[in-house]
Amino acid sequence: RLPSGEDQARATAIRALIALRAPGSAAELTAALLYRNDELALGDASEVVATLIEQEGTPDAPGEVAELAVAALGDARPVVAFRAEELLDRLGADGLDLLVQELRKRHGSPRAATILGKMKDARALEALVTALEHPDPRMRGASCAALGELRDPAAAEALLAATRDPE
Repeated sequence: RLPSGEDQARATAIRALIALRAPGSAAELTAALLYRNDELALGDASEVVATLIEQEGTPDAPGEVAELAVAALGDARPVVAFRAEELLDRLGADGLDLLVQELRKRHGSPRAATILGKMKDARALEALVTALEHPDPRMRGASCAALGELRDPAAAEALLAATRDPE
């Protein structure tokens, strides 16, 4: 809620949140950061969320934050989806399973495939290959690009088959 330009006050507020170690604070901060009413990227705020997750010390915190971020991938405001992508990229493996689930949804976000490609985690290979059959051509295209990022020879046959996709 602090206006931009109040860097010292923001830093103090963040230190106070971390010191509280209150359950749910990482998820609440995540929602506030993702859906705030400006056009700024998350930047180092994703690091603050990661620190809060660690300090909170509850096993559910990473999953709660990742769920919020995956849900925000489909937001109508591009800046919200971009922030969610930034955060998921920072969270890494904590969001992997949720991103794979997003790939399997009929109306899932192609950004999920993009993030999985950036992660370069072989555990996403099967889901990305399966997404090459997704009804949304944007999802198929993002999955092809992500498979290319994985550089796993096991994807070669599926990628060759995808070259016959007219879309």
